[in-house]
This record gives sequence, C-alpha cells and structure tokens, in this order.
Amino acid sequence: MMLWTFNYPTSNLELPTSNLEPPTSNLQPRTSNLEPPTSMPLQSAVPILAFLDANESAAFYRKLGFECNDSWKEYLMCSRDKIEIHLWKCDDPAIPKNTGCYVRVDEIDTLYKEFSALGVVHPNGPLENKPWGMRQFSILDNSGNIINFGQYLD
Repeated sequence: MMLWTFNYPTSNLELPTSNLEPPTSNLQPRTSNLEPPTSMPLQSAVPILAFLDANESAAFYRKLGFECNDSWKEYLMCSRDKIEIHLWKCDDPAIPKNTGCYVRVDEIDTLYKEFSALGVVHPNGPLENKPWGMRQFSILDNSGNIINFGQYLD
C-alpha cells in the first residue's frame, strides 16, 4: 500500500512552552504498513442546486436530455446517463446565481455541440482547454446556476 507524505510549510512562529506532560497511553507510532480502512468506498456525489420555478426548471433540464422527477413541487431530481442533479425550491434569486456544480464527461466536443444548438452555453463559458488540465464549457440553467462540463485533457 502506498502512503502519501505531505510537507506542510513551516513558519517562524514560536510555539508557547508549557509544563504539559506528554500523553501517557498505550498508543504506538504509526508505521508504513497500515491496513486500508474497512469502510465502504465512496461512489458518487449529487449536487443540490436551488431553483425558482419547478415547472420551468423541469422543462429546462428535460430540454438538456435529463429525466426529471417533478412529483414534489419543492424538490426536483434530474438524471442523465450516470449523473444526477437535484434541485430545491428557493424564493431568493440571488442564491442560484451564486451556486453551481462541475460535471465530468466523456465526449466533451459532442456535448458542447448539442448544448450550443440549444442556446444554453454561457456567453463567457465557451469550450476551451484550461490550464488545470480540463477541456470544459459552462451553461447557466433557467434559475442562474452555473454548470461546468469538463473532460480531462489527454
């Protein structure tokens, strides 16, 4: 098993001295052959964005090819392929204008062409290669949430 070592920056701060005794316990120092955790691995994350109008938001995401469960007027669950986006009802238009999410995809050029034809690409978010190693573009949903779609550069 590979262990990662992080080197944290040091500062010129001096730590206060005290009369504290070192802890006395049966703890042993960590070794490099630690067993991996036995918990279940993480599988995925689902962003929960704000929406202003349930019918308009469901129609917007359906236009993008998502299936939307709009059985509850206060909460939407939209999915396409292997991703989900959930949305909650909000009355403050400033909230969705300050939230968003990032969706990693394959075939970014094809998706960009599809969404460009729908007229949903953000004017400041055209498809381009980014210095952080992603090819990405952005859209704004009908409530103002920004959704970035990106693919790793090879």
